[in-house]
Amino acid sequence: MKPLLEINNLTIHLSENGKLIPLVKNVNLELNSNEITGLVGESGSGKTLTALSILRLHNSPQITISDGDINFNGR
Repeated sequence: MKPLLEINNLTIHLSENGKLIPLVKNVNLELNSNEITGLVGESGSGKTLTALSILRLHNSPQITISDGDINFNGR
């Protein structure tokens, strides 16, 4: 069975003064239908930014997904 959500090597950077600052590095996740997963980590570890990036909802032009793939339902 193919996963409903598949994230491979997701890396997110912040562009500031011409430099790329890594915010999240190499996140890998598979979520199947009818499955629940929680993201756990310290404050500031990138949980919210990861979720917003999966949904393409982060609203800063300085934040970019610089590497990795996000596939939902095969797309």
